[in-house]
This record gives sequence, structure tokens and C-alpha cells, in this order.
Amino acid sequence: MLPRSESNKIKEPVRYLLTVGLIALQVVTVAAILIASRASTEKVLLDHMKQIMTSVVTESIDRTEEFLAPAEKAAHLTRNLAKHDVVSAGDTGAMELYFFEQLRVNPQFAGIYFGFSNGAFVYVKHDNGGYLSKLISIDGDKRMTEFIRRDASFKVLSRWLDPDDTYDPRSRPWFRRVRLTRKLIWTDPYVFYTSRLPGVTTAAPVFGKSGKITGVIGVDIEITDISRFLGGLRIGKNGSAFIFDREGNLVAFPDMDKLIKPATSGARELRLARVSEIEDPVVRAAYEKLGDIKTISREQFSFVSFQAGGAKHNAIFAPFGAANHWSWIIAVHAPEDDFLGPIRRNQRRNLLLAIAVGIAACILAIPLSFSVTRPLRALHERANRDELTGLPNRRYLLEIASKKIAGAVRNRSPVAVAMLDLDNFKLVNDTCGHGTGDEVLRGVAERLSGALREGDIIGRYGGEEFAIILPDTGLSMAREIAERLRASIAASPLETSLRPVGITASIGIVSLVPVHTDVPALLDAADKALLQAKRAGRNCVRVSDISEEPGAVQGGNEHRHYG
Repeated sequence: MLPRSESNKIKEPVRYLLTVGLIALQVVTVAAILIASRASTEKVLLDHMKQIMTSVVTESIDRTEEFLAPAEKAAHLTRNLAKHDVVSAGDTGAMELYFFEQLRVNPQFAGIYFGFSNGAFVYVKHDNGGYLSKLISIDGDKRMTEFIRRDASFKVLSRWLDPDDTYDPRSRPWFRRVRLTRKLIWTDPYVFYTSRLPGVTTAAPVFGKSGKITGVIGVDIEITDISRFLGGLRIGKNGSAFIFDREGNLVAFPDMDKLIKPATSGARELRLARVSEIEDPVVRAAYEKLGDIKTISREQFSFVSFQAGGAKHNAIFAPFGAANHWSWIIAVHAPEDDFLGPIRRNQRRNLLLAIAVGIAACILAIPLSFSVTRPLRALHERANRDELTGLPNRRYLLEIASKKIAGAVRNRSPVAVAMLDLDNFKLVNDTCGHGTGDEVLRGVAERLSGALREGDIIGRYGGEEFAIILPDTGLSMAREIAERLRASIAASPLETSLRPVGITASIGIVSLVPVHTDVPALLDAADKALLQAKRAGRNCVRVSDISEEPGAVQGGNEHRHYG
């Protein structure tokens, strides 16, 4: 008998699992490729996202510099003109006209002015599509303040005096700071009192021939256009940008309504909002993720990732360069899904498609594999099975025996080998014919298979001879099994198509010993024990001498046909 574990027949569940396993391996391989591809693709896209955001930062800084640079140039130009008396307190009309031209060519200027060291003041600003000038003249102890309203072509519309005006440019912070530093300065962003719009002021000293400061030139710049520029940026679908200073105050923000807040409750003064006050969870989360903004060095770009609104976002923070006068930081942020969402959704579809194809392949491949492998299984059966008895043939039996005996040696477990030969079988063929002889062989094979245990192995060794492998069996148990096999054959005649045929068998057994651990040696020893059973009168069991006395092999190499 060949046990199920040793059967060369490919079991249905095994084929099923093998087929499913192979397809599952393909699905896993495809999924692994897709996942690896997703990781590499996401890295490329994230790098691309950072490049885009870096470009936006660079463009925004350049745009802001271009927006503010004319004010500094105007301050320097006016300072040089005043130094050479091209514009002077003695000719306020020429200075006023010069300021008008500066405002006309630089619409971002809210106003331009000159404060003299003696308290005189010339100021021109935009006013409802025209211009408003404020002129303070000093003549000894006499002071006069005049206002002039002009249209877009600088034509006078009205003018009036204000004897109650007490404005003194020398008391203003920008004048004092310039006089103290003796160099061009920029103020922090603030909300202009008149226009109620955010802006900054740049001021520069004007020196006389003696080296003393004769006045200060100042330019007010409304910076609402910077906020409008940021609001017009397109950073993905939902990205945005904002600018703030190192104190956490906003400088520019896409939503102008959120940029300005009352300075105090009920007061007319206004101030710029702090970033932490903005009712935007993404902006606040990005700002909080940045940490201590005062530690950011010049020319440093900081990339951060954070969660907000249930989504992952990326942001880049960059300070304005060291060459600038503004201690500002620009932030650009965008949801990661704006850039990675389409590719992630596409890869998710591909992964689901791969799984669906794998499942469909399983459904189709299982019956297909069975039909394809059926001829191979049949061929395998014919190659390994004895055609007459259905038992393993000699070649396959030796292959199985080699594995079992090698395992027994490796695990130090017992194993026994038996050789069984039918007594006087030639007489059956001679008297009843070879057809009846074949029926007898088949009947003997069935009785032997039925008398063996699960796990024992029997095969047709040749002619009327059978070999039996008894794993995990000592010599005493092997003798009992052999006797049971002998008795099962001799117990009753075998039914054939001709008539019942009685027959007996002789059996030789051998157990695994240290000096004989290879299959040929064990079979040879069992064969010699079988010869002894034949000589003892047949229909009996004999044990090989080497099983009892290792190393003592009795007898010669007789011919292996016993009858």
C-alpha cells in the first residue's frame, strides 16, 4: 500500500492551493510593483511640489522687492537732489511738483514728503483720484500750514490754510530714527491713519555741505498690492501664501478682510493681525509647525509637513534675503493631495484592477489547470505505477525507500524492510495460464494493501516479488506485521475467473543497522532472509542475520527467483 502522503497522485486540494498560490504570488508581485512605483512616483511629485513652491517663494520675494525698491530709489534720488539744491525749502513749488511726478509714475506710493531740520514740511499724497499737498513753511517765528487739493493733472482745485495745525516732522518716529542712525531706514508694516490701509515707510537723511542733516525724505508705500498678488497665485487647487514678520504680525494676506484689526476695542486706530489670530486652521497649523520663527536664519528655506482639516499639507517658509531691509518671512502652503491626489487615485484603481484580475484569473485558472494537468497526472501515474497491480513500480519504490531510510538515519528512528515472494507461482502460470496468474497477483496486492498500516509502503519489485517498507518499526513489530501478511495470503484461496487458487508466500525481513543504511544493502539483506525462508519450507518468515548480529552477513549471492 502507498499512503496518501506518499501517493504520486496530485491531490485536488494541493493542486487548488498551488494554483491559487501562484496567482496570488502574481497579484502580490503586481501589487508590490505598484506600491513601489507609487512610492517612487510620490517622491518625484513631492520634489516637484517643493520646486513649484520654491519658485512661488522666489517669485513672490522678487515681486515684493520690485514693488518696494522704487521707494528706496526715490528716497535716494530726492536726497541727492536736495543735497545739490535742486529741490529745497526755498522752492516748495518745485519740490511739490517733483513729488507729484514721483507719485504719478509710482502708483504704489501713498505719499512722499520732506521734513526739514527747521520744522518745514512738504507732503504730497494720493487723494480720491487726485492729489493733496500739505505745505508747512517756517520764517523765523512765523509758521504757516497750507493745504492744496489738485486733480489728476495737478491742476489746483482748492486751497486753504490751517492756523491750528501743530504738526512738526521733527517729532515723528521716522525723523528721529533717521537722525539717530544717519542712514536709510524702513519702518515695520502698519496701518496708515488716513487711508486705513497697510503700508510701510522708508526714510533717508539729507546732508548739507557741512555734513549735518538738513532734512529727511520719506516715502509711504501702501502694500495692499502685495496681498492682491498673493491672492492671485495659483498653488495647486487650494494652495495659498502669506507674508509675516518675525514678531508674528501679518504683512500681506490673500484675504484683505482678515488682514486688519482694531488696535483697541472701540478705537479708530487699526493694526495688522497676528498670524495666530487668523481664523484659518491651515494657516495656523503651518505657523505652529514652523516653531520659533526668530531662529530662522537668512537665506534659509524650511519645509514642513502637517495635518489640518483631516488632510496632509506641505509648506515652505523663506525669509527675505540678507540684502533686504525687511525682516519678513513668506510662507507657501498647499494640500499634498492637490499634487499627489490624481496619481494616488489612479494607482489605487490600478491596484484594485490587479486584485480583480487576480481573482478572475483564479476563477478561470483552477478548472483550466485541472484540465491541462490531467494528462500530465495520468502520464505520471503510468510512469510510477505497476500497470497490473496498481502498486508503485520498482523504480518509484526505490525512490520512496531511499527518502524514508535517509530520514530514519537522520532522525535516528527505526525502519524495517521486507521482501515477499509468492511460493510456486510458476506452477500457477503453467497450470492455469498467465491470465489467471495476473489475477492472482492483483488479488495478493489487494490483500497485502489491506493488511498494512497507514504509512507503510508496498510496491511490486518484479515478477511475483513484492518489497515492503515499514517506517518507525522495530524488528519485533516488523516480524508481527510480516506474519500477518503471510497469514492474509494463506488464509483462503484467491477468486479468479477460472477457479479459486490457493497460494502462500515467503517473507524475509531486515531492520536498519549502522553498517547497512543504504537501500541496496537492506534489500539485499532482506533478500537473503527470504532465501532462508524458502529453504525452510516456504510459507514462513525469516529475519536477516544482520538485524541481530550487525556486520554478520550470511549466505552468498544466490539467483533471485525462488518459486
